[in-house]
Amino acid sequence: MAVFDDIFHEVCARYAEAIASAFKELLENKHLYQSVKVNRDIMPSESTLKLLEKPSVARLEKAILLTFHEPWTARINIRHTELLTRMTGETHTLENEVIFYLPSIKTFCPTCQRLEPHNPRIEFISGLKISREKNITILNLEPGVSYAATEQAFTFGYQCQGCSDPPVIFLVYRSENNITLVGRNPMEAVEVPKYIPEKTKRFYSQAIVARRTNYTLAGNFLLRTFIEQTVFGEVNNPEQYGKSTDLLLDAYMATLHQSVRSDSPSLRVVYDYLSDDMHLAKGSEEVFEKAFMDINAHFELKDIYKRLKPTTKSAAAR
Repeated sequence: MAVFDDIFHEVCARYAEAIASAFKELLENKHLYQSVKVNRDIMPSESTLKLLEKPSVARLEKAILLTFHEPWTARINIRHTELLTRMTGETHTLENEVIFYLPSIKTFCPTCQRLEPHNPRIEFISGLKISREKNITILNLEPGVSYAATEQAFTFGYQCQGCSDPPVIFLVYRSENNITLVGRNPMEAVEVPKYIPEKTKRFYSQAIVARRTNYTLAGNFLLRTFIEQTVFGEVNNPEQYGKSTDLLLDAYMATLHQSVRSDSPSLRVVYDYLSDDMHLAKGSEEVFEKAFMDINAHFELKDIYKRLKPTTKSAAAR
């Protein structure tokens, strides 16, 4: 019996680690409405199973399958669990729930304006089991016995290690071994390259967020808006061109270094194919990816020549 319990608790501990790993992947690398599956490949090795009698192996397999459908409970660390046990008088064990420890993550901090390590905060952790009127038969361990799909909703608060500003709040939905990011506050932001103009970088950032959440048509519109607002801000007396974006783009192109005009993608061309996509309401992913690459290539080369220009002047003066 002791051998069985040791093996079972070791397997449950590995399952808890797999859950924590899946949450780290979700919160660090996924975006709204994207999902991660928890790895369930946690069965003991053949050599370990040989320590058990055949009936015990079958019992272990059943116990593991049942564990997959137990509710999950998030904790920060072992002290968090011990504190709750002392406060409530309840013993939290792996027999009736799977306790996993939230990992630290690296995500974008809106205050620091860059990727920073974030730690979970104990006061912003909660989990809710969702009850359904109808059970879904997903597993038959015994004839005539059905088990309902496990659904839960979690909220987590993560605070930046650098600035300790109010935490980023995540809302995660669980269905069996699948977890989905369904909410976030503040809204996701992205780290913007330094060569993107400061005054209009919010449109660039919002376009990426729209694309990541599968609103590609909105993303294409925001890239087009980024081009419009950028050239408007970089041309002298832009009001003289009225509502003609073509004239405004011509005036902008005339301000560029000859090598930038010849060697980088033309914003006029990018603007035109983004406009075609928007007017036809296509929301093409290929159009977004091409526009995104062309915009970055244009402004990166423009920034290079901008930084080289003072050096050229100094050399000429000498």
